[in-house]
Amino acid sequence: GMNKAEKKQVKKLQEEYLQQGLLEKQVEHMQRNQYTQLLQKKIKTDMNFHSCLCLADNLMKLKDYSGAQQILDVIDKKWHRREEYWVRKIQLFAEQKNGRAIQAALKQMKEEHIYLSSKSKEVLAFWLDS
Repeated sequence: GMNKAEKKQVKKLQEEYLQQGLLEKQVEHMQRNQYTQLLQKKIKTDMNFHSCLCLADNLMKLKDYSGAQQILDVIDKKWHRREEYWVRKIQLFAEQKNGRAIQAALKQMKEEHIYLSSKSKEVLAFWLDS
């Protein structure tokens, strides 16, 4: 087994590792917040699909679900038939554990004949099969 000094060393390393992990999380969170602000600025002057999607993804990662919903509403008005919009809409409902909304969205996609690439089908496979 390990002697006392070795055990102490392991404990110290574990604590350092955990602190580093927490720091990385904080840094990532700060960077995501900055990125969000930049994207929101960009969208004010140049409302393009890609920036809106990036903003939606970023807000979801920050768990800002109402923010994500707002930008998805914007995307819905301009790019309703784009599969990337539908994928994110369902991912947002999934994050919120809203099974009923997922089923409603899938039904709407069928009715409106929203095209899904094989990549999107892969991402949504779990819900498409159910």
